[in-house]
Amino acid sequence: MRVTLMSHSVLTNILEQLDSLSLDEKQILSKHLASLNDENQALSYLSKLKMIESKKTDILKISKNYGASNFRYCIEDNEVIFIVDLAKNRSLLDLGGLLESLRELLSFDVVVFTEKMIKEPYRELIINNAVNL
Repeated sequence: MRVTLMSHSVLTNILEQLDSLSLDEKQILSKHLASLNDENQALSYLSKLKMIESKKTDILKISKNYGASNFRYCIEDNEVIFIVDLAKNRSLLDLGGLLESLRELLSFDVVVFTEKMIKEPYRELIINNAVNL
């Protein structure tokens, strides 16, 4: 997400203009802003999906280095969740290394879980929505 800083005078001007709007105009503006937010989320979702697919070979190579297999992912509420099986001789340190390597490779924040790590109320939803890489 790109954050742009505005000067105090610009923000004051915007707030004054908002105060001068009628209730109907404020509702129209609110709907328009919500629509723009939905579009931005959809674009973010698609860009993350394209990045994951374009880096598939690298992701699988990295995951093998950390003893991870059965690599799946899902994007829920614009959050990328990777689900892996971790080899018995591997530890949470390997999972942490995998996490950092994926963040560096993809250039966006992700989370990595094994199935057992996902809390029960969410496990079924996440597993059912997960896609094999």
